[in-house]
Amino acid sequence: MITLPRAILISLAVFGDVVSALPLSKRQSWNFWFGSNDSTTRFYNRQSYYNSLSKLLKTKYIEKVVKGDRVIIRITPEGLKFLSVNLDLEKFSRKAWDKKWRVVIFDVSEKHRWRRDDLREKLRGLGFGMLQESVWISPFPIEDELTELFQTLHMRGQVLVSRSHILIGNQKEMARRVWHLDKTNGKYLRILNYWNNIPVKDRDKKRADKFRRNYLDIIIMDPFLPTELLPDRWAGDKAKSVYREEVKKILGS
Repeated sequence: MITLPRAILISLAVFGDVVSALPLSKRQSWNFWFGSNDSTTRFYNRQSYYNSLSKLLKTKYIEKVVKGDRVIIRITPEGLKFLSVNLDLEKFSRKAWDKKWRVVIFDVSEKHRWRRDDLREKLRGLGFGMLQESVWISPFPIEDELTELFQTLHMRGQVLVSRSHILIGNQKEMARRVWHLDKTNGKYLRILNYWNNIPVKDRDKKRADKFRRNYLDIIIMDPFLPTELLPDRWAGDKAKSVYREEVKKILGS
């Protein structure tokens, strides 16, 4: 799961200046930063969004600039440096897998649809993928987070959680479908082709910055699943290697 402050920083690094400090709704907020309405997006509430902006301003990772009647928020050099240094933190690393799946099954009535939708978005935020509309799976050991979540939502009798091994079935194929890995892998391949087609002598800061912006865009959608669940020709780790060993050096970060 990418925290909201980190998501804001990444989006600013990707998209540049932003022309509003506080969108009016959760959906408008997400679209404002990421321009996406697909089923994999996570929505954040207004207060969390506000608090995150305030926190980032205090750390000086972002800044406000007033231009006429507009307030533009942009990432600072300190914010870019923070992202460049911290992209290799534990959240963006492949972890050893215990071979177990966490499965959440819920049955929420139509009259409580808002609660059902809220649960789905929170499960997405925890890194779960949708196997079916009311069946969600994750390979990550996040039992404590689930316990806290369901206590907060007061959904006793409406949710079942299990932890189990898969006895029959192709787990890689299931992960590929649930987390839309072909789409993510294709994006990684495109930025690698972009970089490989640039002669070494022409790999300057402008081109390196373009690679970085595209790379940061992709890791937003990368679920960072354990290696055992990734397609055989997964390009994400190669893209990370290029970013660490070549792009960061050119950018001086």
